[in-house]
Amino acid sequence: AAADLAHVNNILTSIQTAAAAQQGTGAAAAAVQQQQADSLFAKLPVIDRCFGKASVPQIVAALQAETAEPAWCREALQQLQRGSPLSAAVTLEYYKRSRAAGLSAVDCLELDSVLCGHFTAGDGDFAEGVRARLIDKDDKPNWKHGSVEQVPGELVQQFFKPRRPQDAIKLRDALTRSLPQAA
Repeated sequence: AAADLAHVNNILTSIQTAAAAQQGTGAAAAAVQQQQADSLFAKLPVIDRCFGKASVPQIVAALQAETAEPAWCREALQQLQRGSPLSAAVTLEYYKRSRAAGLSAVDCLELDSVLCGHFTAGDGDFAEGVRARLIDKDDKPNWKHGSVEQVPGELVQQFFKPRRPQDAIKLRDALTRSLPQAA
């Protein structure tokens, strides 16, 4: 996956560089090259080392210990700690499940609909995050769990099951029904 991302990044950077050169702006081309050097793709080894862990606490420890990109790791750690512990645990589980099962785009969209059902129904911290960030603008959310260590594993697993059977969206079935039948 990292090689695929790097390939896409190289293509996009080539397009941007060509466009800047076509406009005759050396400064713009230099800016694009700097952007490439600073991009996340240049940080893939650090990302893999830090975020390729089995649990969120292990990811936190890896970010704290990483020396190759300390400023970036500090920022990533701050963002991770600022967010909902429950959302972090569910997100990591989603990543692990999709990687292990090799989910298709349709499978991922179906799973997204299940997760959205939970978060928007109030099972997660979505409403509290909206309140703290957008409504009251106090940026002091009262998450359901004080830390990711306090998030029960069985609760995380519940997010991957539809709240009600009728909530499950079966995109593959819908897509198959909408395709023209072969004669």
